[in-house]
Amino acid sequence: MTQQMKHKKTSLETTDDGNEDNKQQSHIYAKDYLDRFGDDLCALLVSYLSLEDRFQCECVSKQFQRTVFVSVVDITLSDGLIHRLLKEKRSDIQMLATFAIKCPNIQTIDCREVTTEYVKRVPEVLNTLRQYCRHLRHIYCNFWKNCDQIVQQFGPLVTTISNMSSKGKQWIINCPKLSQLDTNSLSRLYDNTSGQILAKNLHKFWLFCGHNESNQQLSAFVTHNQTLKSLLISVYYDNNEDLSEMLTQLSRLTQLRDLTLGLYLLNGENSLSKSLRTIGLNCKQLQRLSLSVESEAIKLNPQTLDSLRCYHSLKRLHLTLVGENTQQLWEPLKLCHRLTHLTLNQSDKEFLYGNDIKPDLKLLSDKLLVNCDKHWPRLQYLSIISDEITGECLSHLSRLPALQMLVIKSRKTNDLSDNDLNAVLSSSPKLKTIEIRVNRAYQLKLNVQTLDSLRYYSRLKRLDLTLNSDINQEVLEPLKLCHRLTHLTLNIWQMSDKSLDNCDKQWPRLHYLSIKAIIITRECLSHISRLPALQMLGIQLCFKYPLNKYDFNDMLSSSPKLKTIEIRVNNEKKFYSK
Repeated sequence: MTQQMKHKKTSLETTDDGNEDNKQQSHIYAKDYLDRFGDDLCALLVSYLSLEDRFQCECVSKQFQRTVFVSVVDITLSDGLIHRLLKEKRSDIQMLATFAIKCPNIQTIDCREVTTEYVKRVPEVLNTLRQYCRHLRHIYCNFWKNCDQIVQQFGPLVTTISNMSSKGKQWIINCPKLSQLDTNSLSRLYDNTSGQILAKNLHKFWLFCGHNESNQQLSAFVTHNQTLKSLLISVYYDNNEDLSEMLTQLSRLTQLRDLTLGLYLLNGENSLSKSLRTIGLNCKQLQRLSLSVESEAIKLNPQTLDSLRCYHSLKRLHLTLVGENTQQLWEPLKLCHRLTHLTLNQSDKEFLYGNDIKPDLKLLSDKLLVNCDKHWPRLQYLSIISDEITGECLSHLSRLPALQMLVIKSRKTNDLSDNDLNAVLSSSPKLKTIEIRVNRAYQLKLNVQTLDSLRYYSRLKRLDLTLNSDINQEVLEPLKLCHRLTHLTLNIWQMSDKSLDNCDKQWPRLHYLSIKAIIITRECLSHISRLPALQMLGIQLCFKYPLNKYDFNDMLSSSPKLKTIEIRVNNEKKFYSK
């Protein structure tokens, strides 16, 4: 008598509660469960796709249908997405419900990209998503003019609020889980009648203001927000005493990990060093510090940055010093041995705000970079804004043992050649990328062979190209050699139809194209409409365009896979879709 064996499949599932050792639990499935073999691997692979790509891949197989939306936990609502979900040709409720059912694991919804034109539709979208997405925990939103309905219905889920106005304070009490907030005045966080603070136990707070803030209000805010981990304050002070008091209050936030200070000093004796030292000693967990100091009437004390020796956990540092200062000011940087990311910017006000008045300003001395490999052994990212980067500077930087990314920003062309940059790349142990940014690039005339090197990027799939200069259209010819492109963004002054001639043969896989130019012609649209894989087209123009809705609708009907066209002219935005 033959004994029949039941075929079973065993799957191991690992759980981790954060406190105990990992445990493995086995699940046994019957033989008819074999069709789900590899679902976990498939879900992992499709998790790297964008939301738009997931919808395209849904029809590939039943396995894709089961797994393609499982990993969607965060979603950003934009005008384009709302426009697509609420098309007039379909039932709004049916379309929204279908979308929500496909993405049942959504935990976070970000509404901050929605403009005033579509704000009135946000409650409808949120209500449907909350009905089907049982794991929804967080909603990020702006305080729009008519946001009362959103806060009343979804207040317990709102955790992040941006651009809070004076009228928004009445709604804070409806958001008990609020953890992130930004505003232009501390007074907006206090009740007008009782004077009690409304925002408590925040984790992240941004304050942008152009005048002295009440240190009394700041003291109460700090007392009720000891949980703060990230803080940004941008303010100017008339006297040194108020500035010192403000920084003293900030030193009480012992849980800070990330601190950004934007200070504008009008007058008075500078005592930043002492105040910064107090913050460094008290905020022992601080890992990121961004300090921007702008002063016209006073010169920073050479010992201003000596306090950096007290920041023992500091890993990321961004320094911007606007005004005339000595090279001695930068010496304490050599004591920050744990840095992994460093940005240095010493500039005059004209350079900072884009006026070309002092072209011969010398910003940083190469003496600062001597033995930098010993001072910053862990540095992975370095950005320097300077007009005087020399071959000797690059020689010092090439010795940094962990450097992977180097960014050099200038307002004039440096005398560095391709050989200098290639020498740094070849001699630096881990350096992969050098990025050169010229603030006055429109004064240059690019060589016809400038982009010829693109022919060597055989696997390039995504390219974002910005050319702020009056270029010869032949400069763009090498783009036609990038046959593997799937995403292309072009930011140029003028788009010639010759640059797009036969683009369907040059970019057969391109499904996203964004063009920013002064003007674009019907001939350009005609060429673009032939792209066989194009699904999304974005056009941003500086002036009113001579095209109308019929041109774009004709393009949608003639293009094989094109679904959406987004047009932006100044602050106006329009969508065209099938």
